[in-house]
Amino acid sequence: MIYVVGGLALAIIYTAAALGIAIWQTDLHWFGDITLACQVTLSPLDHCRLDTIAVGWETLAGLCLAALMLITTLLLAQGRQTVKRWALPPNTFERSILYRLFIIGVLTLLCAHFVTRITGPDQLGRLAMIEREGIFTSLENLCWPILLQLYVTDRSRIGRYFALTLLLVVASLAFFRGTLLLILIFGIGFYLLDFIWHILNRRNHWKRYRPILTERLIFGIVVSLLLIPAVITDSASRKAYVLSGQSTTDISSAARQPTSSLQTSDPNITQKPLLPTGLGERQIMQRIMSPLYHASMARKLADTVPPPTAWDGLARKLRLSKQPNLNEHLYHAIYPSHPAGQTTSLFFGEGAAWSSAPPLFWIISAVLFLFLLALAGERVGIPIGLLVGLAIWRGYTGGLIDILPSLMLQIIAITLIAKPWMKRMGALR
Repeated sequence: MIYVVGGLALAIIYTAAALGIAIWQTDLHWFGDITLACQVTLSPLDHCRLDTIAVGWETLAGLCLAALMLITTLLLAQGRQTVKRWALPPNTFERSILYRLFIIGVLTLLCAHFVTRITGPDQLGRLAMIEREGIFTSLENLCWPILLQLYVTDRSRIGRYFALTLLLVVASLAFFRGTLLLILIFGIGFYLLDFIWHILNRRNHWKRYRPILTERLIFGIVVSLLLIPAVITDSASRKAYVLSGQSTTDISSAARQPTSSLQTSDPNITQKPLLPTGLGERQIMQRIMSPLYHASMARKLADTVPPPTAWDGLARKLRLSKQPNLNEHLYHAIYPSHPAGQTTSLFFGEGAAWSSAPPLFWIISAVLFLFLLALAGERVGIPIGLLVGLAIWRGYTGGLIDILPSLMLQIIAITLIAKPWMKRMGALR
């Protein structure tokens, strides 16, 4: 369950950081995308900021209450035989025909993506490349969490090496820094923490597990050395892309010109910069704060413009409808001239748009639903803890409905791969 707890802890830390920056930064003229979001709701910047701070406090309270319930449940379950904890034997997945078909499918996908990348035009812009390779990126985003779950679950050394190799190829083709960072955090950081925790619970077997821990520490260092430069390179390319004037979503013209015609109604707020004037610092702060402003925007717009329904979101995610989902709806409201894009409206935005109850209850319910899903998987021996932990983090930013279809497909894939072993153990009858 360390992956589930870790995913929730990431959400709490992120919310606390976003809330702290929102409280600290009183002058929003430096942040172009945020000022545009406030304009859509017809709110003065100072009122928009105060509403967003309230959203941040409510989101933080909901996540903390959910974490308290989660930890309490785990503590009460300790020492009871209510959950079957079966260890997967070596070569569990390699013996499955479906595992081999899955690996062949991933290899085919990566080869097709690589060929598309090298045969494409040389001077293609970043957004054009994302649009051109969108189908490959979507399928890889569906597959790499499964590979990561196989990597942390498989007790076969060859199986782990193979999953890790495919993960590194996916990371090398990824457009988004978030994919690289999540592989580092969940695949290396939480993986090592989970392993150390199990060793500490078996103090008499420390010498037995020490070589394995050493191997995994070396793996963590090697993967970090490979992925961290990729994150730095991607960040540098994004900065160059923004400075070239082609980007309108990373930072708008209002952010480049802090003396904008938009003025706050509070005379005590001066136009003196309250943060470093570097473009990189402004981008980072804006990226961290934006989800809170998007969530606040979702609540305000829900009172005036009917938002897309949850069914619209599910149909859109499954490619069964061309109607925009909630995050696309909010993006179009901010950038009406841009056809593609999504905001990050958090669990809070979903609750404000679709529930008559306070969004706090939606936040708690979404987290507990995913937690119970992980408990059910552990009860029948399906290794889905990492998938659910990732879903908590990704759902926290994009919403529960946004990640639910892909999570269900990933759980089905893991279940089918592990089914032969589960039948032999009597888990499925």
